[in-house]
Amino acid sequence: MNNRPYIVALEIGSSKIVGAIASVSSKGQISVLALDEEQSHESVRYGCIKNLEDTANRIADVIAKLEAHAQISPQRIKSVYTGLSGRSLQSVSHKTSLPLTEGEPVSNEIINRMIRDVTYAVGVEGMEIIDVLPTRYMVDNMESVKPVGSVGNKIEGEFTVILGKEQLKANIRRVISDRNNLEIKRFNTTILAEGEHVLTAEERRLGAMLVNFGAETTTVAIYKKDAPVYLYTMPIGSRNITRDITSLNVLEENAEDIKKSIGNAKEVGTLTDLKIGSIKAIDAGNLIVARAGEIVANIYAQIEAAGLTISDIPEGVIVTGGGCNLKNFVELISDHFGIKARRGDLSHKELNLTEANKRGVDISPKNPSYLSIYSLLLEAAAKLKDGESCCISPVINTTSKVEEINKEPEVNKPKQVKKPKNPSKPKIKKENRFANILHKVQDFAKDLADKAFDDEKDDEDE
Repeated sequence: MNNRPYIVALEIGSSKIVGAIASVSSKGQISVLALDEEQSHESVRYGCIKNLEDTANRIADVIAKLEAHAQISPQRIKSVYTGLSGRSLQSVSHKTSLPLTEGEPVSNEIINRMIRDVTYAVGVEGMEIIDVLPTRYMVDNMESVKPVGSVGNKIEGEFTVILGKEQLKANIRRVISDRNNLEIKRFNTTILAEGEHVLTAEERRLGAMLVNFGAETTTVAIYKKDAPVYLYTMPIGSRNITRDITSLNVLEENAEDIKKSIGNAKEVGTLTDLKIGSIKAIDAGNLIVARAGEIVANIYAQIEAAGLTISDIPEGVIVTGGGCNLKNFVELISDHFGIKARRGDLSHKELNLTEANKRGVDISPKNPSYLSIYSLLLEAAAKLKDGESCCISPVINTTSKVEEINKEPEVNKPKQVKKPKNPSKPKIKKENRFANILHKVQDFAKDLADKAFDDEKDDEDE
């Protein structure tokens, strides 16, 4: 094992729980050593934990698999970076301002005070503030990208406040910290981690929409001027398409296979005469097209909900998540929006997957299903402090074999019997006295039996 720090990321999703461990070189290069997953089934719904015990057990299984990898063993995982997602995630915008002392430059303390003011001002019952992200600063009505050090009479700030239900973090702590005894190093909003690493710098600055199309949720984040200005999670996902197909009297697992094999978001194509088991493929194809169109329409509606227009996202739409593996889904978005759209990937990042790829599964940085976990790893590496590591070596007995052999054996010394202070005649326990009497009776009976036998024998001799 090398002395490089290790980072561990955990993503709890509606379809699966994914864990990954990576080492970080002194130059910041990330080598993903292991990646494993467990199906979350019905334990996680719409990105929110519903069954604490089952989810905790599945997390334990993922951690055990990671620790069992040759690159990790015998080290043990002690902490994780975890993602935040789910249907309750959303954003609100808020503005605040502070007067400045004439001639005194803006300091970090002034910026922190503005963030605190926003935190106190924004309150939604049942919701918790996940993050407060500055989107714009102005000093004396002039925009300032880096306000610290600027001089003026007044500073104004615009902020995007990320909110989520109070139990979102609480339930994650229960399944990770309480039940698995793992420290949570940091919560990262998954869609924002993707925005930082999947989007290019140009896309973030000029304006783009990032869409994570998951199993039961679809999360939209809109970026402008290098900051997220809008975030919203919709309770619809690729599983809605699967469940539509079950209306044709098909089990859900079979419906999922049908979606993957013939699914096309734009057209039914040549499915007219094709049959899959007892159903007509064209019936399934029509359901897929209809639902895909509805999902794309809901994604498009988020532009207006954000108070923006299509011209505010000139860099187009970037799609991540396993749902975008549906054929022509990204193309459908491009057609509906009238702008360019692409499938997200991390091929531009320095991610070494040599060891992790030994699983025999497509976990490349171009597979949208694993962009979330890789983004969480990259975000963790970016925030990693010197000397930090998510792994710990077990305590090992340092006594060598030679030392054990040469060690003198302990001599069993005879136990010293303590003499009583007042010696007296030892007491005979009742059970011992009874045993002695019983032995005497048994001996006497034996003597009588022997004598009777001898007398009988003498009579026979006569």
